[in-house]
Amino acid sequence: MGFIYRPRHQYQLGPGSGPTGGYDCTAYSAAMSIDRATLGGTLATGRQVRLASSEPVPDRASPGLNLNQVINVAYKWHVDLEQRTGAPWSSVMAALKGGRGVILQGDADQLPPGINGQIGFKGDHAVYVNHVTGDGDLYWMDPLRKAGALEVKEEIARAYAEKFARATGTYPGIRFATTRVTPTIAVAQ
Repeated sequence: MGFIYRPRHQYQLGPGSGPTGGYDCTAYSAAMSIDRATLGGTLATGRQVRLASSEPVPDRASPGLNLNQVINVAYKWHVDLEQRTGAPWSSVMAALKGGRGVILQGDADQLPPGINGQIGFKGDHAVYVNHVTGDGDLYWMDPLRKAGALEVKEEIARAYAEKFARATGTYPGIRFATTRVTPTIAVAQ
């Protein structure tokens, strides 16, 4: 019997998040993906990811980081994240079912109360999705959700990702990046 490694949840508005914390959802999602890719061997914070990027100070037109920027930062920790933007939703699910974690960009207005990490937030956003649970839900780690991870229905996650893809011109391709395939961790019985 084994289990899927779960990275430490990171809250982007907590102490130490710095002045860019409100824009750093992709950086915090990348930090969780680095944790997953190394099975806890490398514990970078979202703030460290932001500061290691080529954009430690936000661009007023686009204050957050993009997937290519966090992929480049992950290389600094010897972690390869794979840019998958443009692949369809089925590729997101195949990556998760195949043992990869996913940084998923989307539109937070598609997230109902209780799932939306910040009540009333309706903007572009990024989350880290660790795996598909036994009942088919997604193990969702929203850096805006102080309470930590929760399970989200696939149709909600898909609507979140597809609305953003339409707005940014990649639909039917989704904007996401994946970790390497990580092994399940054996548990003695």
